[in-house]
Amino acid sequence: MNRADPIPNSPPHHRPLICTIKIASPRLKQIERCGAPRIMWWRMKEKGAAVISRVRLPTVNTVDETSRKAADAILQAARSELGITKPGRRKIDKQAWLWTDDVKAKVREKKVLYGVFLGDMSVHNWQKYHEAKKAGKKAVAVVKATHYNDVYEELMSRDGERYLHRLAKNRHRHAEDIEMFFGINDENGHLLMNPKVALKRWRDYFEGFSNEEFPHPTVPSADPIHGPVHKATVEETEAALRKMRPGKAAGPNDLPI
Repeated sequence: MNRADPIPNSPPHHRPLICTIKIASPRLKQIERCGAPRIMWWRMKEKGAAVISRVRLPTVNTVDETSRKAADAILQAARSELGITKPGRRKIDKQAWLWTDDVKAKVREKKVLYGVFLGDMSVHNWQKYHEAKKAGKKAVAVVKATHYNDVYEELMSRDGERYLHRLAKNRHRHAEDIEMFFGINDENGHLLMNPKVALKRWRDYFEGFSNEEFPHPTVPSADPIHGPVHKATVEETEAALRKMRPGKAAGPNDLPI
């Protein structure tokens, strides 16, 4: 309950107010997290045959409907066999050279033993998890030492100075804030750094790019297909799935391009 402390001969707005308040603590900066769930297309090398065997192609009706149903069938088979990523997890910038097969195996074993320990918090399970954790740290230390030893040998070699410049250039590139760069070259190749001048240059460029005619080769055309569209065969589907390389960006229908 709020109340004003009565003080004689004092105006109301000068009297101290005794109250109980709650002040929310400032929110911490949100950690960068993964986006929407994605299909793990990079597992196609291991489970490609299982995905292909689960794809059931629809009957051919119209082109749009057949394409939509085929995409739905492929996505359903891929989700069930390959799995999808879990959104909301913390995004970790892993160093590719550090994650060797030995390190992956040790880290995976440590995570499994930690789950076993959470299920049964006994001394034996804790010791096994602690040993696996030490083995994982040791494997990471060995890989780091080997990598940095190779780097030092490369720096001490004949081309060490060139390698040093390459490392510095790569580090500078990763530290750049490219979102704040607004420069563009003019007609003579000179860099424009003034935002208004650069914006005008962009406008002039796209106006000329979209309106000016320029010679270009003719688009080749194929013979029209008479009658209904042929049904996609299993061989064509297998050939298309084999072209889906890991890490490829997905198209509008969530299939890798």
